[in-house]
Amino acid sequence: MLARNISTGSWLPPALVPSNNQYPMAKVQTIALAGGTGDLGRYLHEELVKDRRFAVALLTRETSQKTNTSTLPNTTIHPTDYSESSIVSILDSTGATALISLIRCPNSVYEPLHKTLIHACLASNTCKRFIPSEWAGDIEGFPDIPISYSKTRAPLRRYLQDLDQQSEKEGSKPQLEWTLFNLGWFMDYFLPPSQSYMRYIEGEFPIDVASWTYTGCGQGFGRAVGQREGVVRLCFFPYDCVCKRLINPLSKLPDRTLTKKYRSAEEIASDIREYESQPDVEDVGVVEVEHWTITGATACPKEKTLRQREKYFSAVHFMSLEEMLSLAESQGHV
Repeated sequence: MLARNISTGSWLPPALVPSNNQYPMAKVQTIALAGGTGDLGRYLHEELVKDRRFAVALLTRETSQKTNTSTLPNTTIHPTDYSESSIVSILDSTGATALISLIRCPNSVYEPLHKTLIHACLASNTCKRFIPSEWAGDIEGFPDIPISYSKTRAPLRRYLQDLDQQSEKEGSKPQLEWTLFNLGWFMDYFLPPSQSYMRYIEGEFPIDVASWTYTGCGQGFGRAVGQREGVVRLCFFPYDCVCKRLINPLSKLPDRTLTKKYRSAEEIASDIREYESQPDVEDVGVVEVEHWTITGATACPKEKTLRQREKYFSAVHFMSLEEMLSLAESQGHV
């Protein structure tokens, strides 16, 4: 949901609102972004360079289309084949102090690619902070859901923990500072693909705005924490409230008929079993998200979410769905 800082009028919390003279003497930190040309990476890139404390070293594959930097200040573009030597060279030549991965890649590539990023940080003279590519949901209560996480994120988390334990046994300082950032759910999923940087995958989310279709999935829970273009969004609601809080208002929009479908838990479980019986199939697709939903694993832990909301966003007003639709209508967007 949309959120606005009441005291500043900005869409960012006070600590994140840069001003022309807020950090006149601060040394610029360079943040290396892997996967920063699209999806969430583009949003994070745009927000970082709005703050004069940060510059961005953008890693991009050599075969990628040249990134337009005309509207992106404090940015350097660095083609890479994602080998360790190439990444180390970029980190050290730019003086990067942190490497953030926002890479969306095939499951078989995820772990080896991220281990290469980790090894590059360990070998770098300047970059000793790392954030791997994660997504959303309760990864503490459900570390292996979505089911592809058991082959991707979960093994990498254990690898990072093993590095810490090794340093602890040796009585030395950890070689690498790392954290997991719950990227969360975004209101972008309710935008037409042409109005979002997020990659469109048909049927990936219950409300498909391209086809204007809602697909209900068994019974489960959905909650959201996210940020786009400086707009903080945090939704916290049980899945059975989706119909009441989202579907009903959207169904009443003029000149649009929302198609409603339903996928039972049994249908989803059957598709998951079929996937598990074919180990060579790498991408389970939309059914993985459906399974994620009905297990309740999409829901961020309630107490932790509310605690962090109070700690980080106490000065932020979160708009209700009704407020958001009313604002959009007044601005001619509905």
